[in-house]
Amino acid sequence: MISLRISAAIADEWAGRGIDDVIPGVPRPAYGGGVISVTPEIAREILADCEFNGDTRGGPESMPGGTRRAYQALAAQLRRSLS
Repeated sequence: MISLRISAAIADEWAGRGIDDVIPGVPRPAYGGGVISVTPEIAREILADCEFNGDTRGGPESMPGGTRRAYQALAAQLRRSLS
């Protein structure tokens, strides 16, 4: 299992998106963020999602910059955890 620190920005974004509908098996972090444990397979799926949403050239255009940076930070955390 891989432990991930989920920021308040990501926890809020995931709650709004219904992340468990996008990536089944992702535990919902507590309101305000926290730590979740996921399998390496789910971590790779979250990483792909973070890379898409954090991409300033191809991700969602309407995403606020702070949320985009939160996705980029989670992607960096995932890359370190998966290496």
